[in-house]
Amino acid sequence: MEIIASLLKSLNPNYVTVVFIATIFIVFILAVAFFFTNRLQNFVRIVPSLLSSFGILGTFTGIAIGLAKFNVKKIDASIPYLLDGMNTAFITSIFGIIFGMLHIPVDTCAES
Repeated sequence: MEIIASLLKSLNPNYVTVVFIATIFIVFILAVAFFFTNRLQNFVRIVPSLLSSFGILGTFTGIAIGLAKFNVKKIDASIPYLLDGMNTAFITSIFGIIFGMLHIPVDTCAES
C-alpha cells in the first residue's frame, strides 16, 4: 500500500490529465480509421465503452492523486493538491464521455 501511495504522490496531475486525454483521443482516431477502412470492427464496437472506461479511470486516478497529497494537519497547504487532482478527475471524465458519445453507430459496423 505504501508503494502505491508513494507512486500517487510522485505523479503530476497535469501530466496525468494530458496522458489520459491523449489516450482517449488516439483510441477514438484509431476507431474512426478502422471503421472507414473496414478493419478491426470488433474493436470499433467496444470503443464507446472503452473511452468511457478511460474517463472513469482518469477520474479515480485524479482523486487518488489529490488524496495522496492531502495532509489533514496542513489543510490550507493541501487544498491546491486536492483541487489539482479533482481537475484531472473531471477533465478526464468529460473527455471520456464526450468521445464515447461521438462513436460510430454499432449497427453500421460490418461483421469481421
